[in-house]
Amino acid sequence: MFWHFFGRISLFNRLLWGFFLLLTSLAALIGVIYFAGDESLEPLHQSMIILSDSLGVVCVVTAVYALLNYQKLSLATFITTIVLGLLLFVSLLRPDVRVFTPVIPSLGILVLMLMAVFSLLQRNKRACGWY
Repeated sequence: MFWHFFGRISLFNRLLWGFFLLLTSLAALIGVIYFAGDESLEPLHQSMIILSDSLGVVCVVTAVYALLNYQKLSLATFITTIVLGLLLFVSLLRPDVRVFTPVIPSLGILVLMLMAVFSLLQRNKRACGWY
């Protein structure tokens, strides 16, 4: 079912979903190896969590927005999304800003929920999850 619906969306939308899924999976895989006892992966694990919490969240918010509004993303929107996510990642690596790292995914979930609610209010069938 996933591949059926995933093939219907445009290339740049798929790439954003791919970035989100890849970053989340990679962070989880590195976390499993790190917690299995490989202490040398701690810096990489922390960086991957921050990358998935910044770039991944920006990608999924943009992809869901495009999905709910029946939009095909352009190259400019795709590049802007990636650059914005990477700038957020680099800013979260700074020690004085690192305390805001848990806020970004929470804010992303809030934005996703608000987009879904507004789509439901507009009677958008894509907001339900099965279209």
